[in-house]
Amino acid sequence: PRTFNTGETLDPSLNELMPDSIQADWSALPVLQLKKGQTIVETLYNDRLKNANDCKDQAIQFFQAQQWTNAIQAYQTAISYNPFIASFWADLGSAFFQVQRYAEAKAALQKAIVMDFSSSVSYYSLGLVEEALENWDRALQAYQHAIDLNPQHLNSYTALGGLLARLRQWEAAEAIYRAGLAESIWHFGLYLNLGNLLAQTDRPQLAIQAYQKALQLSPNNAEVFHNLTLVHATTSEQFFYQGQYFAAQNNYVEAIIAYQRSLEIDPTHFASAFKLCECDQVLKQTNAVRSTVTKTLTHLANQVPLDSAQLKSLLLCLNKQSDSHLSRDLVKNLRFFKTPEIQNLLEQINFPILYAHSEEIPKFRAAFETAIDAVARLEFANPLVQDELFTFFRSFIHAFLNYQGENDREIQTKCATIVETLLAHRYPHWQVPVTLAPWSFPDKIRIGYASYYLRRHNGARWALGWVQHHDREKFEVFTYHFGENLDGYTKAFADASTEFKHLAEEEFETFEEWFKQTVETIRNDRLQILIFPDLGMEPRTYMLSKLRLAPIQCTAWGHPVTSGSACIDYYLSSHLMELEQAQDHYTETLVRLPHLGLCYATPQIPENSKNRSFFQLPEDRLLYLSCQSLFKYLPQYDHLYPAIAQQVPNAYFVFLETFLLAEKFSQRLEYSFSQVGLSSQDYCQILPKQSWENYLQLQQVADIYLDTIAWNGGNSTLEAIACGLPVVTYPGLQMRSRHSAAILQRLGVTETIAHSLTEYLEIAVELGKNPQWRTHIQTQYQHKSSRLFDDRQVTQSLDQVLLSIIDFREDNRERVSFDSGSRGRSPHGERSQ
Repeated sequence: PRTFNTGETLDPSLNELMPDSIQADWSALPVLQLKKGQTIVETLYNDRLKNANDCKDQAIQFFQAQQWTNAIQAYQTAISYNPFIASFWADLGSAFFQVQRYAEAKAALQKAIVMDFSSSVSYYSLGLVEEALENWDRALQAYQHAIDLNPQHLNSYTALGGLLARLRQWEAAEAIYRAGLAESIWHFGLYLNLGNLLAQTDRPQLAIQAYQKALQLSPNNAEVFHNLTLVHATTSEQFFYQGQYFAAQNNYVEAIIAYQRSLEIDPTHFASAFKLCECDQVLKQTNAVRSTVTKTLTHLANQVPLDSAQLKSLLLCLNKQSDSHLSRDLVKNLRFFKTPEIQNLLEQINFPILYAHSEEIPKFRAAFETAIDAVARLEFANPLVQDELFTFFRSFIHAFLNYQGENDREIQTKCATIVETLLAHRYPHWQVPVTLAPWSFPDKIRIGYASYYLRRHNGARWALGWVQHHDREKFEVFTYHFGENLDGYTKAFADASTEFKHLAEEEFETFEEWFKQTVETIRNDRLQILIFPDLGMEPRTYMLSKLRLAPIQCTAWGHPVTSGSACIDYYLSSHLMELEQAQDHYTETLVRLPHLGLCYATPQIPENSKNRSFFQLPEDRLLYLSCQSLFKYLPQYDHLYPAIAQQVPNAYFVFLETFLLAEKFSQRLEYSFSQVGLSSQDYCQILPKQSWENYLQLQQVADIYLDTIAWNGGNSTLEAIACGLPVVTYPGLQMRSRHSAAILQRLGVTETIAHSLTEYLEIAVELGKNPQWRTHIQTQYQHKSSRLFDDRQVTQSLDQVLLSIIDFREDNRERVSFDSGSRGRSPHGERSQ
């Protein structure tokens, strides 16, 4: 392991550094134009300030582009106009440091500090320079002074600890790293450096823990994976992390070799098998995936206790490449559960992620429902049944069933009831009612948000606006993140919270330990209200929601399907997304928040720097972009694409690959196009998964956005509108099929909302033929898009709703309706107004 190189990670936006002798070139000054009402001195002064600022702006651009020589020249010119700005000298010093002109860097930084001795950044940068000059004591003093000035300047801890370690002052270095982490858990370099130090001082287990923390912040960091190969004692683990190291660098061939060597040593190293499958899938080696999964499942079936998380991961490898039939055959032939009904449920929950024909949907749905009914009849007091059901539901969830386009209330209720009954038998001490603590102003209501996806994920990132804008005079906000990875969105959730708690299963010995600790943590916080933003996407959160952790529990549109649970009281939805009779889709009391029900931040759209050729798309075709996950596309709607192509001959349809479903989806498209005498290869292209920035760039080079039917885009539709892409949508009965229509209604641009499949086709065709109409819609989007974003009326209404719920509960009423005709299920199963 090597010490983290702080110089390599210097953040230009945070560092400021310039030399002693900057001579002003007065002959280069422009001819003086006296301003009306100003003296000559005032005019000279203002012109010099303007010129200095203009040069500064140019210098910052050079700095951010790492064009150090140009940045140096620009800052020198800025200083020639105005030598009294500390940040000019500091930035110049940083630029000199980057090109290893250390004496000039030091002089510039000293000037900056004389002008502003409160700048921790300048002291930190000076420390880097002194360290480069091998002035160890001065460097240590500069870093420490930076920390004293600003304990939140975490790079100073990294640099100070790194230098102390370099001087072999191990205890002092470790203390500095831990002091930095006590200030913030969000600094990758501190965890990496701490891990390096622990490894160097022969404490491998503690080093592994530090490295794993670093991976939470940078999940694919090759340097961390390399260091983990050095500290792990077992050869199979060493080869596993060697595979991770190569995979992080997209060297999948070498990664595959490493994972295979790990499995040769230990055939039960299931993590290696899963990662091996992932690499083979990247290289489109589907037969290799089938072989690996088949061999590994044989070993897994003999494991006691069963690791159902690994079982799910391996089966999902097959399902992602349209091999769900093989998944079901393997489950049938290998006995993972002794209880036949649970074994059969495991077989039936392996839905096709993408259906070949619409006739498949009712068949698989009926088989799953039959399996659920059989499990519901089991004797839940039986310890074997309890253990096996707990093992099953801790990993498996039926989320893909919800993409079949049906009203799922009944089947959701059946599944929820099974899990609730299981947990009631397994943890009877948690069945004691959670009472609502008395509340009155100025006391604050304690509200919690719990999710596996408090990060950049469509499941919960939309909820950040809710969390950020609660009235802090009335609410304390607790957030519980169950996912292992942390990113900028996670930090934003944490920064907006009264308390943020990261409860990752990976940090516990067993799932049951995690489950018990998480339940107790949330219950001990004595929340009045707990919101699950995305119930139904992830099994851990799903299980937690089947317990009463707070007196009032809600869910929302992150996974827009009813929970079916007696433990969830309210569904927080949108007035525009729900039909009048929508309560019939929910077991919860439906709450229709104003407008979209969202306080969604304005998307940050990058400047369009990529053209169609970057995506290997034709320049002379009309691009219809449909960028949803492929499992949202139901086969009964495939005919729309060739129908459009028949009337718009230059149409070209662009999709994005999901998992390894492109081949099967292409087969469906080819069949539909062939029915009208066309070839899908002439009209369709499925692009690989895109980075976040490229995804937004792709929206900017397209012409028209075709929404999916039965399950619309939500986040993606908002982003399409922000990119100026006309949206064609056809709303259905369920809320998940009405996102885009609601967005367009809120926008006040409703011409492209269809009221039938025929009209959907007509609108898509007319947009293709009528560029003036497309331009008209784009102009309206541009003028009106502010209506969609940062909607504080929603959060104000949400606060009022939650306060009303508290008030009604204190009056001993079970539930309160927030919409005429809204009805919910009481705890006794009755319908209540």
